[in-house]
Amino acid sequence: MPRPTWWISQVIPPALLTYFGRTLYICFNEIGPSYLSAALGYRSLGRIYSLTSLILIPSISILFLKLYFLPSNQSLPPRHPPASITRKSVVFECLSPAETKAVREANDMGGDDDDGEPLVNRCWRGKCGGRWKPARARHCSECGVCRMGFDHHCSFFANCLTAPHIPTFMCLLAWTPPTIVSLSSPLYAPLSRRAVQAFRLSRTDEAIRTWWYGWPWSWVVTGGPVGRYVGGITLGWKQLDRVDGGGMMRLEVGILVGVGVCLALITTALGVATARVIMDGHLTIDRERARSLARATDAVNALRKAGKPVPPETLQAMDRWVDKRYFWAPYPAAPNGGRVVEYAGQPGPYDRGRRGNWELIMGKGVGWIFPWTAMRRGIDVETALNWPLSETALERLGLTSPTAH
Repeated sequence: MPRPTWWISQVIPPALLTYFGRTLYICFNEIGPSYLSAALGYRSLGRIYSLTSLILIPSISILFLKLYFLPSNQSLPPRHPPASITRKSVVFECLSPAETKAVREANDMGGDDDDGEPLVNRCWRGKCGGRWKPARARHCSECGVCRMGFDHHCSFFANCLTAPHIPTFMCLLAWTPPTIVSLSSPLYAPLSRRAVQAFRLSRTDEAIRTWWYGWPWSWVVTGGPVGRYVGGITLGWKQLDRVDGGGMMRLEVGILVGVGVCLALITTALGVATARVIMDGHLTIDRERARSLARATDAVNALRKAGKPVPPETLQAMDRWVDKRYFWAPYPAAPNGGRVVEYAGQPGPYDRGRRGNWELIMGKGVGWIFPWTAMRRGIDVETALNWPLSETALERLGLTSPTAH
């Protein structure tokens, strides 16, 4: 049976596309020519407004559709690692010696457990079936596959966001708030006055007072007192529309503007949070794992302080979340041409500094801000297959930067 998040992912994208289409129609055909030009007398401003809506709304719609229609095999790693990793001629992330030993014993692979030969990570969950899992790839439980540079599965466009497509995502987040604010700002004042009128009517209209405010379940249905008053305003607004027709101040326009304000706030917060994650050298999944580790550590410390036993599953989860990695480092003088080296601590092995982290994902300059270039930017597949280590990590491994490519 599909998860609830699957059903949400099926509803939100069509709802957003419907919202974009209806908003474009009202902005281009009603607010510009009928309200600004005819009703208020600002003919030039009305033409500019209509043209602006015809540019901005389709632009963010195209960015959204780009992410929505990403193919199911996007950022899917190959079944086996490339020849450079198979030949062990480059540095790459691999299993720990303990994990390597367990895999060999489980699969009766033979060989000396201490021979230093690395094994790459493979995923056996969902549809992966033993597919190679390169560094910074994560398994998406919604899609059932691993994806290179996995950031998170986004319900807004019912797809995985991966590193190659983050510039498109950031461009969408950057353009949505100014688009909404610029196109809805002419209506803020009149719609606010209309909402006040609707609220006052809802408090004086006997029918609304009886079957809405007097209905005990109105608190439950709307999620509390705030929702209850929003429901009252909605009913009062509908009553006003029946009296005067509403025009540009009708309930539909008020709802569209209200939803737009919510979208502007959400996309602003997402944009700021995503930018911080990128510059810190993380992907969203890395940040969440770090938070999970911090919460688990606090829980363990509290249990130990209280003299209570720590559940084994908590300790096992902490082991999974600890940022400890192992790399095959090619050393020509070593017997096997290299050895497996542990890397732990900060900075992380992929942290190239705030500017370097940003440029690796977003590219140099500000080209990502333009939709026509953002959709062509992003980390390339070859880089995502074997994520480049930072200079600090290479030095700690005793390597130089050319070895990492």
